[in-house]
This record gives sequence, C-alpha cells and structure tokens, in this order.
Amino acid sequence: MSKSHADRRSRILLTDSPAEISKKINAALTDSELTITYDPVHRPGVANLIEILSHFDGRTCDEIAMEYRSASLRALKEHLARTLSNHLEGIREKYLSLVGDQTDYLDSIAEQGSEAARANAELTMEQVKVAMGNAIYALENILA
Repeated sequence: MSKSHADRRSRILLTDSPAEISKKINAALTDSELTITYDPVHRPGVANLIEILSHFDGRTCDEIAMEYRSASLRALKEHLARTLSNHLEGIREKYLSLVGDQTDYLDSIAEQGSEAARANAELTMEQVKVAMGNAIYALENILA
C-alpha cells in the first residue's frame, strides 16, 4: 500500500467500496510462509497489514500477530478488509451524499471560503501598501 504510487490499486481510498477494499487488501504483496509473525525487516508485506490493522483496532502489532499466528494470511487479509470497510463506511456515505447533493451545498461552502480569502487578501494588501509607503517615505528622507 502506497499513497504516493501512481497506481490507484496501491492504496485504499476513502471512497472505495467494501468490494474494492477487499480486492486491494487481497492483492497486497506478502510472502509464502505459513505462519503469521510480525517482522518488519524480514516480512515487510505481512508487517504492513498488521500495522494497518493495529491502527484501526487499537491492539499492538505483536498482539495481532499472536492472535493470527496459526491462521492463514487470507484470514488476516479478510479481517483487515472487513475492519477497514466498517471504519470507512460512514465517511464514504457522507462523501457520496455531499457529492450527490443537488442543492449546491458544496458550491455555497466554496463561495464562503472564497469570500473569506478575498477579505483576508484585501487586508493583507492594505498592510503591504502601508509598509511600502513607509519604506518609500523613509528612503526619500534619507536621499534628501
């Protein structure tokens, strides 16, 4: 999983469906060892999956590895995919609701932000003009 890789399949997006999440997790590169251990140096693919799961369920990586030590990688991946899907469900639904909103809600929020930015820029420019005017006045006095 890599957020900087150009391939969309290399990361989980907030908008991914449960099926897409499952497909991406199942395709994550691991190894062929039969047991599950947390070893970031020798098993980086498995360690990555365990670390992601750890962030979402609050257990340490060692606790997760211990729980899954006799399970298959498939079982770990399925559990991780379910956990991620459940965690992202509310976010995904809210996003899709906002994007599909026909009341121009997002446009109105963008316009409010634009107005606030314009007001801030005007104030900043006034301060720049005052500062530049003072600098020019001081320079004229020095040269005079």
